[in-house]
Amino acid sequence: MPRESQFRISLSERQYGLSGSQLVEYVIERYRPRRVAVAFSGGIDSLATALMVADSIPESIRIYLVFVNTTNEIPTNLKYTRKMLRWFENHYENIKGVELIPKKHYSEFLIENFRIAVRIYLEKRWHKHNFRCCYYLKEKPAKDFYEKMNIRIFFSGLRGEESYQRYLFAKETRGIFDKGKFIHVMPLWNWSRSQVVDYVLNHPLRPPLNPVYNQGFDGTGCMLCPVKFLFGEKDSLPALRKHYPKAYALGMALKQYYIAKFTGQQPLVKIDHPIIQLVEEYERRRIRQRA
Repeated sequence: MPRESQFRISLSERQYGLSGSQLVEYVIERYRPRRVAVAFSGGIDSLATALMVADSIPESIRIYLVFVNTTNEIPTNLKYTRKMLRWFENHYENIKGVELIPKKHYSEFLIENFRIAVRIYLEKRWHKHNFRCCYYLKEKPAKDFYEKMNIRIFFSGLRGEESYQRYLFAKETRGIFDKGKFIHVMPLWNWSRSQVVDYVLNHPLRPPLNPVYNQGFDGTGCMLCPVKFLFGEKDSLPALRKHYPKAYALGMALKQYYIAKFTGQQPLVKIDHPIIQLVEEYERRRIRQRA
């Protein structure tokens, strides 16, 4: 199982506001939707959220379990998540599993992402919304589907402990972000990792757990996300190297290339990877576009 985050929500904050199944029931009673969606990534937080929503709302309400396939999924996770869409359909009559494929492919963002990530890494300045891929490969496909299906409320497994940014967002919203076309509900906003694990392990249906955790991954994030290579996730990187060595080699080549380009310091080992030719063409095209 993944480790608990360093970001903690104090006891007083835990006691303020609803969470868990109480929050789910409150939202259903307040908004009275005919259909809702649950964002499902295959991770244990999204699994707990899906179980909680399925168990807490009337069967008359249609639940869409929505998996957005970023086209950069860890293969183990992709297989598991597709399996779980069917698992939920078999155990809950009002659940419909949905896999969305974005119009764009992650390969369109791969080189750009590593270029941006290395810049941020070297400058030690994190800027919000640096990476376009998150919008095109996650947010847009999901929201387009919600709008098409006339879904206003969607649930996610976002927890405040996962990062400082999520901590601030969870603290501010108290689990309900009601703004614009959609209402984003986060039943686990003030839950700890251990609470989530206990909830899933003690669920009467005994849902199967994602094997990516046994492989050593911290979570189910994109396989070639540059964050893995530059900003930590010390468990996920060795797991990637062990189980998917070609993906690891590709990511390391991009990282080393851009560090050398921006610092002028050549790596100790020559970068020998087919991706480099494409990267250099990408850089030449950038120069031509600016001219």
